[in-house]
Amino acid sequence: MSSSWLLVCVLMVCQFPGFQPELASFSEKLVAQHAEGSSPEELEELLETPYFELYGKGKDAYLDEEWERCVWYMEKAVMVHKHVAAHKFRCRQRCFNQTVEPSFEGHSTLQMMRKFMKRAACTDRCEQASLGGMRWEGVNEIQQEMDSRVPYDYMQLCYYKLGDLQKAAASAYTFLQMNLNHDIMRANIAFYRQMEEVQQEWFRDREKNHWKEALEGAVNSVLQALNGSWDMDPDVPNVIRVQSSRRFMDGMDHYLMNQFEDARDSLEAALELWYQEYGKCRSSCERPNNMDIKRNDLWMSLTDRYVELLLCRRNCIVRMSHIEGRFVEQLLANMFHYLQYVYFQLKDWPNAMRNAATYLIFYPTDPMMTQNVDYFLSLSWASEDMLEVRPEAAAVYEVVELERKLLQDIQKNFGDEYVIEGLHGNAWYQDEPNASPPRPNEEEEEEEKDEEYEKEILEDGEEEAQPRVTKDVRYGYNMPGVTVVKGPRDLKGPKRMVADGIASEEECKMLSHLAKGGTEGNGYEGDKHVHTEFERFDGLTVLQAAELAKRGLVSVDHAEMYLNLSNKARRYVHGYFHMKHQLFFTYTHLVCRTAEPYSTDDRTDLSHPIHADNCHLLPDGSCPKKLPAFTWRDWSAILYLNEGFKGGEFIFTHANESVQSSVKPKCGRLVGFSAGEENLHGVKAVVKGRRCALAMWYTLDERYNEVEHYQARKILQTLKKHRTKASKDKPKEEL
Repeated sequence: MSSSWLLVCVLMVCQFPGFQPELASFSEKLVAQHAEGSSPEELEELLETPYFELYGKGKDAYLDEEWERCVWYMEKAVMVHKHVAAHKFRCRQRCFNQTVEPSFEGHSTLQMMRKFMKRAACTDRCEQASLGGMRWEGVNEIQQEMDSRVPYDYMQLCYYKLGDLQKAAASAYTFLQMNLNHDIMRANIAFYRQMEEVQQEWFRDREKNHWKEALEGAVNSVLQALNGSWDMDPDVPNVIRVQSSRRFMDGMDHYLMNQFEDARDSLEAALELWYQEYGKCRSSCERPNNMDIKRNDLWMSLTDRYVELLLCRRNCIVRMSHIEGRFVEQLLANMFHYLQYVYFQLKDWPNAMRNAATYLIFYPTDPMMTQNVDYFLSLSWASEDMLEVRPEAAAVYEVVELERKLLQDIQKNFGDEYVIEGLHGNAWYQDEPNASPPRPNEEEEEEEKDEEYEKEILEDGEEEAQPRVTKDVRYGYNMPGVTVVKGPRDLKGPKRMVADGIASEEECKMLSHLAKGGTEGNGYEGDKHVHTEFERFDGLTVLQAAELAKRGLVSVDHAEMYLNLSNKARRYVHGYFHMKHQLFFTYTHLVCRTAEPYSTDDRTDLSHPIHADNCHLLPDGSCPKKLPAFTWRDWSAILYLNEGFKGGEFIFTHANESVQSSVKPKCGRLVGFSAGEENLHGVKAVVKGRRCALAMWYTLDERYNEVEHYQARKILQTLKKHRTKASKDKPKEEL
């Protein structure tokens, strides 16, 4: 692929090989989705009405508390906007390739400008022919609201007021898919879920297109099977085995039924549809600019415009990596990971090698896949020529990487402010949560926002959080029975603390007893001596605890205590460090380290090596924030459950592993700290006894929210309901 072609891709919307969207009836399908109850004459009239006018009337109806008019106008605004967007995309695709007259050859700047002008003229004619007066330029702010699904924010409340809980739940869920950091809508979703009449299937994405359904179907079939391990041919090395530690959702059973042909067809179809939607996303970035450009220089002004364009395009990768409201990192790359195994099972060796090679352009040092390739090459029929990268994936990867380098160069030469000033939807920096629409006849006081915030972070059965400390105190948080033992100064480092009283002696005993239900090497692929041969490591996640309770193997109360104490610790860490945004669990682990009988008092090894929680500590002391580190982790905490063992002190260290400070575990003691290289830490050897703790990692990015907490709580709530019902139904004893 030539560098000139890549440069054109950066300056224009790239039409990658294989991108051939069929849009003949696309807008008609979109219209049908929102046209319920409208006659053909009404539809024709609607399609001649600017969507921003319909949207404005919907807002007015909302503020006037006219709920039926609100949903009618909002639904029609969404319908017309989709109709216009579909035609605009079709015109951009048709006008992409433009030839320039031979007379412009040798004049690169003029040649480029001539191509832009011809493309603009073609697009203008196409839109005029297909849309006429419906082009409606100059409404960029409303365009952004439509793209962010703000109409669904209005609709969820209007439908709720009308008593239509099914559409209210669907509208709230649809809005949340594009606004994952929206605190109020998350609270609304939680409110709907608590209503007995609301059914789980009502929470659906109304904006889900056919491409996404196909993609989810394919990924579901893979991930459902990957929740365990496959039985392997003994002649094939274990490196071919693909494992996954997460179940993203329940789904189809192609893998479990060994229907590898079906899995192959689903994945290949999903890939084609992914490419098409990705092209549409990039094309949508060609819209009126969001920036108030005041530069006197032409080329600086053009650079401003291209920065916005490039950032919008980079965000398409993020937008295309959401499955049912969850972010799947490197979704495109992992599709090729799954495909190489499917083709391997089908004994289609050339395609297995093609997909393995394609995966490696995204993760060139992945140990499992490089071993897979080595295995393929060891076979008599294989050659390196068969390691051919799929061209569509190569095109996407190369352009994205080139755009990334351009943005890095711009940032280096002009500074961060140049890149982020005046931009909307910057993919490099986390956006603030979107504001909810104003409530009718209700003043939005700061006090009310604080009340909503406190309600949102409370969990069932937890006590209310206490008021925040005054602003002149840097750190601190009042929670009944909890005392701060050490702060950053005592611990000789930033963003650190130790507090006692998070758990009582009885609660510690309950969790220590629950931990006996853990499995050896849990979280570490069954390696019971994962950190040192002198200690056995056992672990239990919140969902595993709930499932054990469901099977009657552990107490429901003990499993619920696991959830409640972890939430209490999260609230304390959130309050102590005065965080402005919601703090989410990203992984929770009840763990015990038990010294083996042959452990000795003179051990010099560590129970857990020195490390940081979101960067990869290297021998030279540097800690780059990249794989294999869990880069999305922002804060960490450990709640200790016992003492009476020997060793096992928690330590903060310098990069050379010299100790800065140490913490002796005891029941109810909580250590909390930020997850970066500023807080390198480890655990001294447990030379005798059993040391148990509740380890928690948190994130500010909801894409990495640990959904197992919600799943576990639902299981336990169901079990408690059944227990209550059984108690009520039990015949009373005679007096």
